[in-house]
Amino acid sequence: MVENLTERDRLVDLERANSELKRRVEELEARSRAGDGVASQSIVVADGLTADVDLYRQLFENAKIGLLRTQFEDGKVLACNDRAAQLLGFQDRHAVDDDLCLAHHYVDPEDRQSLLGMLKEHGVVRGYEARFRRMDGSEAWLRISVEWIEAHQWIEGIIEDVTDRKRAEIALRNSEE
Repeated sequence: MVENLTERDRLVDLERANSELKRRVEELEARSRAGDGVASQSIVVADGLTADVDLYRQLFENAKIGLLRTQFEDGKVLACNDRAAQLLGFQDRHAVDDDLCLAHHYVDPEDRQSLLGMLKEHGVVRGYEARFRRMDGSEAWLRISVEWIEAHQWIEGIIEDVTDRKRAEIALRNSEE
């Protein structure tokens, strides 16, 4: 669980660094137009921020766990890493459709409604398990740990494939009956 929070914290840090970088670049451009000699010193700082952003971007993109951001209302995927895309049945994040809505991929639509209800009540849900239909039509059990970013109407979090464990649990249950 600590690793999951650390991954999310790193994603948040990446977004902050990106915003700071954009702000500084705008400031540098304004100083440069005004002929400010401080601009060259600021370029060095901006280069350092760019390196930090690249590091966090690589961490996000290459994480071995699915990281994603979706719209709260319809589940439209706003951002995801390669692992999340693969869990949903895509080759990588670049293959994810611009209009992919996870709400349509729950095998049982009530699972999504339940998840949203818990998010509205608690703001965070950890370890929720639901079946998803991948792009090729196959089903996968995913463990979902997410947080509702109410100010933006986003859901951010992680997804993990627990299909093998769920199948084993079902087989064990069936054999005991």
